[in-house]
Amino acid sequence: IAIYIAGELLMVQALRQIVLVPLILAAFAVLWGWRQLVPFLIPVGVLFFTIPVWDFISWPLQLITTSVNQMLLGFYGVEFEVEGVFVYLIGIGAFEIANGCSGLRYLLVGMTLSALYGHLNLRRWSSRIMLFAAGVGFALMANWIRVFIIILAGYLTDMETSLIEDHDAFGWWVFAGTLVPLFFIARAIEVRAVEKEPA
Repeated sequence: IAIYIAGELLMVQALRQIVLVPLILAAFAVLWGWRQLVPFLIPVGVLFFTIPVWDFISWPLQLITTSVNQMLLGFYGVEFEVEGVFVYLIGIGAFEIANGCSGLRYLLVGMTLSALYGHLNLRRWSSRIMLFAAGVGFALMANWIRVFIIILAGYLTDMETSLIEDHDAFGWWVFAGTLVPLFFIARAIEVRAVEKEPA
């Protein structure tokens, strides 16, 4: 409550938003006790992924996406130059790996889905953490693949491809494709012998 009030007095909206989920959980703990709170940690905790304070990792994600695509494009033999988050295709055009191309949306959805699946189907915290890490990895990979395919298509078609204009919908299809192996992994974790033992 003190942190929330400090955010109110300092007019720092992010500070108030960050403490909302801990405040809800603390209220449940006061009303029900800590033991009864445990089953609600994940269902209430996933609300943290909906709080608009995640933009602070958008810039690092943009830089990581740029670096990964720099490696992939170099491996494919594309002639290009990179300046910050701009990829210049020599004699063809340029791409900006902007805020919306950071992969933050896919990351938040991937974290939410893997956290909820783990809560509903996995008993052990180690299995849940393993699945959560896989969800993060596949979400980031989906964005890297999306950006690479769009840049490569632009390179091969002299920037005439329709993917450049419709890259958002294309990205969600790529993300949906990465959910297939993620849920196969989730199912494999679920049926392990150790997972059938009491937690």
